[in-house]
Amino acid sequence: TLYLDRYLRAPSMLARQNELFEAVLTRTPVILFAIDRKGVVKFLRGQGLARAGLNPDALIGKSIVPISAQTPALLRDFEKALAGESFPSLVETAGQSFQIRTLPRLSRAGEVVGVIGVATDVTEIQQTSERLRISQERYSHLFDSIADICFVINRDWEYSHINQAASSISSRNTERLIGQSLLRG
Repeated sequence: TLYLDRYLRAPSMLARQNELFEAVLTRTPVILFAIDRKGVVKFLRGQGLARAGLNPDALIGKSIVPISAQTPALLRDFEKALAGESFPSLVETAGQSFQIRTLPRLSRAGEVVGVIGVATDVTEIQQTSERLRISQERYSHLFDSIADICFVINRDWEYSHINQAASSISSRNTERLIGQSLLRG
């Protein structure tokens, strides 16, 4: 009866899994894809498609070569995966940045029969990182341009920043001071 119970519950379990799968695809900025060995798109789904300006209905059953004309990194990544490599890459297209995880798709015999992968829209993360980098550059420039001796210590009483004025009067290499304890002298 245990097997019969599992057998009878299998369709409802499969339906719940499909609901979860659909929720992920429609509510998160991802793209799932499968491409056969010849470069023909076999599966393409996810909310990230709209962000990338792609229409899955226009691409399924078509070659990736025209798509790759706009984004050459896609064809390069496809060829690497066909050679058996599994790897991440960062691709920019249509003003969006995608972190793509590409893997070879293997047959039961272990032969590469295509490529599968997931692309996640990381545009906001990239933009935030760029804003942070610019802010840090501004801070460093401002900090170094202060004529007075300035240094910053962290909660462990270690030097974390030393400005140019402090560097000019120090007999010690200020780069070597970074991370050293202020309390040790």
